[in-house]
Amino acid sequence: TELVVRLEPEGGRTRLRLHHAGVTDVDYGAGWHAYLESLARHLESPELDLTKGEAWQRRLAELAPAYEARFAAARRSAARG
Repeated sequence: TELVVRLEPEGGRTRLRLHHAGVTDVDYGAGWHAYLESLARHLESPELDLTKGEAWQRRLAELAPAYEARFAAARRSAARG
């Protein structure tokens, strides 16, 4: 796979852009989503660590069905050519 992360100035702030190409495992979608949510929360409250324990597993489980559906649709689209 290829992972590209860019930090771009946007006004007085910085935007993080992440593009992960060539992914063949559906778990990447929910994982990146959860990690980026955790990063945003950490930037607001640095003392929080939301990447461990039951809360982390629960969030992955919440996100997984939507990413499984998107991954399945992408596979169907690719198979059709």
